[in-house]
Amino acid sequence: MSMRIDELDAHIIELLQNNGRMMYKDIAAVANVSLPTAKARIKRLKELGVIKRFTVVLDSEMLWGRVRAFVLAKVNLLDIETLKEKAAQMAEVRNFYIVTGDRQAFLDLELEDIRDLPKFIAERLSKELGLSDFNILTISNVIKEGYNVQVKPYTSLRFRCDFCGAVIYGRPVVQYIDGVRRYFSGNDCAEAFKERVAKKK
Repeated sequence: MSMRIDELDAHIIELLQNNGRMMYKDIAAVANVSLPTAKARIKRLKELGVIKRFTVVLDSEMLWGRVRAFVLAKVNLLDIETLKEKAAQMAEVRNFYIVTGDRQAFLDLELEDIRDLPKFIAERLSKELGLSDFNILTISNVIKEGYNVQVKPYTSLRFRCDFCGAVIYGRPVVQYIDGVRRYFSGNDCAEAFKERVAKKK
């Protein structure tokens, strides 16, 4: 299993990013490959986690009353795994990144009403996620918003161990735990991760 994106992979990704509903036979025809090859490449990209899911992108500006905001905050909770789990339960959090600087959390929020924002920050982000020292920027106008990731041929894939966080060189150990695809640097990390998950249950 290659750990790089080749020209065919990059072409297929580009086609799917432009039209996620494109049929296999059409992908095969445009990419000039057989139907089984197109299917196998897409399956492989999904298994590697390069393609996370197929979804619908909505224009939030067309939905009346919505408010979009970017929030910078300090992270007080050191357990990143717990932070991920809690943030995943918050539909209002569109994106959540750990960044450099004084405020390490960068969140992209979307709420029903601007009046909901202070309460959400105080009760959910502060109490549940342990964030503090907030800097809030509300979006007044969208000039450009992109969803596609530019993928060039021969781009290397980077995996991090879901247990120890180390960069994995070579092929990762892939296991599905509680329905989630996880990557590990070795079987020891995989077993340790399973033990940690079992203790939390």
